[in-house]
Amino acid sequence: MTQEAASAQQQVWKPREFIAAQVYIVRAGLWQLHKGSDYFGPDDIPEHKTYGNITGNAIKSLEFAHVIRHYERSHPEQGIINGRRHSRRKAAKGRMLSLYTLCSRAAAVEFLRRNGHVIEDRQGELGLAI
Repeated sequence: MTQEAASAQQQVWKPREFIAAQVYIVRAGLWQLHKGSDYFGPDDIPEHKTYGNITGNAIKSLEFAHVIRHYERSHPEQGIINGRRHSRRKAAKGRMLSLYTLCSRAAAVEFLRRNGHVIEDRQGELGLAI
């Protein structure tokens, strides 16, 4: 089964879980952006909010929709090489993860709005959470 076919199957048979995974991914990207980081990874999503292989397919679908894209920078001092780092989760046993960045904040906020999740614009200089 191709990536596209697997993604389509999950959209049809598990639409709530698939949309929920996409929402958690986009929210993780916005949260990291709010904290001053332009990248995020799957381990920035709370472990109890991940859905097995649905998370990977949700990431791919968000890439196809140009909401997120692969992070291609390196920060050796942070352990990031060519947009990949070791997972922070114990269960991953040091597996390398791809990192992502939002294509634009506006696209991320619009994606969440269209899926019933409103993000209030607050003033970042006041340090208020999104």
